[in-house]
Amino acid sequence: LTFVRVALLEPNLISGAQCAAGLFFYLMHCVVGKELIQLTPERMKSFCYSIHICSLVFMILNATYATDLVSFAAMQPFLATGRIAQLGFLDKSVKIPFDILYALVDIGIFIVVFEVRDSTSISFMLMSELTFTLANIFASCVLELWVRARVVATLQTADAESLVSSFRRMLRGVCDGE
Repeated sequence: LTFVRVALLEPNLISGAQCAAGLFFYLMHCVVGKELIQLTPERMKSFCYSIHICSLVFMILNATYATDLVSFAAMQPFLATGRIAQLGFLDKSVKIPFDILYALVDIGIFIVVFEVRDSTSISFMLMSELTFTLANIFASCVLELWVRARVVATLQTADAESLVSSFRRMLRGVCDGE
């Protein structure tokens, strides 16, 4: 709600856009959380796309809002928390391209906001972004692997096998007219 307060106290285009992006995040989570929209695989993928696109817009807006280095540095915990929270989106086909795009936007913002032109600072930023991006992609892939392994293990238990065999017997009985 910090962005709503800033938008009300300092009304301008940037703070209004930040407020709209934050409210959009909140609205999407409420709609899905209250089950007003049934999630299908296609809707879930579009939900992930919209979250990532909104995050990119949010990053760019925060960089343009930063009038000095202190305000830019003050927004970094919010951006880092958002990127770590996105580990929960386990679709690699969506997550990996957006992680690379986040890194490129971060590097561009670093060069523009800090007006860095020396190769040492740029190489340090490139290495830190590469490390963070690879760690984020690795963590996301490991989480997806663990979730898939857990689902497979759950479906291969004796209870799941007996449930499947019961359904098969019931369907054979229905098909045979018993």
